[in-house]
Amino acid sequence: MNREGWARFDFKESKSAQCDVTPRQSGTLYIGIEAELTDGRHCFPMSTGLVHVEPGEHTVTFELVPSVDVEGRVHGLEPTFLDEIALIDETGAPLPLYDGSPGHPKLRSSIGLRDDGWFHIVGAPLGRFRLRVGTRVQLEAGEFVIERPIEIVENGPPLSIDAHQ
Repeated sequence: MNREGWARFDFKESKSAQCDVTPRQSGTLYIGIEAELTDGRHCFPMSTGLVHVEPGEHTVTFELVPSVDVEGRVHGLEPTFLDEIALIDETGAPLPLYDGSPGHPKLRSSIGLRDDGWFHIVGAPLGRFRLRVGTRVQLEAGEFVIERPIEIVENGPPLSIDAHQ
């Protein structure tokens, strides 16, 4: 690890990555990974969260999940300019989503809908999720106006979410 606390690894063809961590003193670490597969596809960023470790050798394994950009539209909403969407995993937790801002995008728990219901998710992980619609305040409180199951696949068509279904 360098002084900034980040490690850089080069991965070959693999769906998992292993990182050996050998701290010299006990402390709290945050270990994150951003990976790219050998075919150039990016993987969804992930981390351990904060973990307390004692001195010695530790192994951290990440299961890499390829990511894709996803577009779609929520039909039948009254435009409010406050509506946002969140992707929810199987544990009920929102996934961090890139806000799509040019330059240095930030990870957020929800991203805005255009007034016509259109959305664009940058780097969403492949898999099955629940898409929630609500204001940022509602979504952060675990509340929502609409919730629909979705599946994100490679080269999939734009998602179409019916607000009245």
